[in-house]
Amino acid sequence: MTIDCRRRDAHATIILDRLGGPDEVLDFFVDISSGARDIVALIRDLVVIGTALFVLVAGFFVYRKLSSIFRSIDNTLISTQEVASAISDRFSEPKDSGTGFVYAVGKMLASLVRGSRAP
Repeated sequence: MTIDCRRRDAHATIILDRLGGPDEVLDFFVDISSGARDIVALIRDLVVIGTALFVLVAGFFVYRKLSSIFRSIDNTLISTQEVASAISDRFSEPKDSGTGFVYAVGKMLASLVRGSRAP
């Protein structure tokens, strides 16, 4: 089978003329490609917005979880300080009222002895 190039060119010319000429055909394909660019840009923007929302929601839940953990640690530290303070107070109290008196007398005697020494 032989293809007649002149006939094929004649058909192409007729089709181009019906479409408005070669410039109109090129404009049609440019319009399609710019439409595709618009669709890609829209999808990109939606993905960026969706990612931002996901990060925002995930950050909120992480903040809530960490704040409850920090609150628990703070409560544990406060109760540990209270226990340590109670134990410290228990052991630092004088056994009876005479112990405090003897301690004060010892301090006064020590300051008198130091004061009476010659430099």
